[in-house]
Amino acid sequence: MRSVTPALATLALLLLGWTATAQETPAGAGQVLYEQLSPFERVFVVEVGSVRFLRFGNPNGDDQTGIDMRDPAMPQLEYIPLTLGGLALAQQRQRGLVIGFGGGAVTRYWHGLLPDMPIDSVEIDPVVAAVAFAYFGFQYSPLLPIHLMDGRQWVQETPHRYDVVLLDAYGHGDAPYHLTTVEFYREVQDRLAPGGVVMANMVAESGRTLLSMMRTFDEAFPVVLRLDTPNDGNIVLLGCMSKKVDAEEFARRLAVYSAELGLDEPLGLEPVPLPDTLVHGVVLRDEDAPR
Repeated sequence: MRSVTPALATLALLLLGWTATAQETPAGAGQVLYEQLSPFERVFVVEVGSVRFLRFGNPNGDDQTGIDMRDPAMPQLEYIPLTLGGLALAQQRQRGLVIGFGGGAVTRYWHGLLPDMPIDSVEIDPVVAAVAFAYFGFQYSPLLPIHLMDGRQWVQETPHRYDVVLLDAYGHGDAPYHLTTVEFYREVQDRLAPGGVVMANMVAESGRTLLSMMRTFDEAFPVVLRLDTPNDGNIVLLGCMSKKVDAEEFARRLAVYSAELGLDEPLGLEPVPLPDTLVHGVVLRDEDAPR
């Protein structure tokens, strides 16, 4: 397992900083600060005002990460605050896992809320991990290791058990097929601590049908709650192993966690029913992976 160390992060800063000065070109309403063809896809960092976005494929592609450099702790993508639902639902908050580190926005957000909780972040693309340090201000910490490897391999090899897991690995297009199958979700279940919660960020316009991705997640977990973003078209599914969890219990735990955060009112996260058309989706299995 290869992790990003301070030495590697420093080297990334030097190399990427040198590259950036020669590659500033306009992209829509923003400015391309960095462009690099990685081993997996073309990576762009685009700046719009004070907000920097990580994009894949082309400079006007979907936002993978958005961070306002004047206020890095404030999430710019709507799905990130929805992960508070998983943090609230978890029985404990001792260790977290993020598969699909990107620019580090989720890891940074969780760390701000739970500064003593170790969070393992897994990122397969070394260029993306380096960009998080060089352009998004991510700071190295022993509590926040970044592991350069495939997310499924990490799940299969890690000795850790997790209270909260976010599956958020996307490239230019769909999530990798092998990170969306029922077999993978069951492998993630095996790494959960008692009372742990798995969250999956899904994109409504996914090329692989959203219904199939949702049905597969629903097939793997006894209880699934759905949270929708108001504008971005993202859906965050929360899966847990306890059949005692329902919308009423979710609301109760949200109220408790809101009080722990010192909020005057409970977090306003309302679960949305899974669609009746879910039966028309196909359960995604390893054996059916594209050849």
